[in-house]
Amino acid sequence: MTRSYVWWPGIDKTTEAERAVCAAVAEAPHQHAPKSWPWPNKPWSILHIDFLGPIAGLTYLIIVDACSKRTEAINMTRTAVQAVIVVLGE
Repeated sequence: MTRSYVWWPGIDKTTEAERAVCAAVAEAPHQHAPKSWPWPNKPWSILHIDFLGPIAGLTYLIIVDACSKRTEAINMTRTAVQAVIVVLGE
């Protein structure tokens, strides 16, 4: 990205050296112990939701029930939050 603003001979070598310095002194994120999700007490009480795509021009809303592991794939014409709310309310 630097080259889109400025340029000088050896810019790639210089920026790579700067990145190496930054990576060496950067603070690593704090480590946390893994924490498991609570097991759902009934089906469809905890859902995992994400979008898949676009695949061949189509985007899907993927819903996985945490209890039964049942998976639903719904073709979405829009990915706005209002469209997701409508689908989840059905």
